[in-house]
Amino acid sequence: MTGQGVLLVASTIICLGSIIYYIKETYFKKHKQH
Repeated sequence: MTGQGVLLVASTIICLGSIIYYIKETYFKKHKQH
């Protein structure tokens, strides 16, 4: 039960992290077009 919970939290953090990273990348690329 605890192992599944840790795995769920870890996968959620990784998923959110990659989404935030993608948004940051696209945001900065759009704003750095000189």
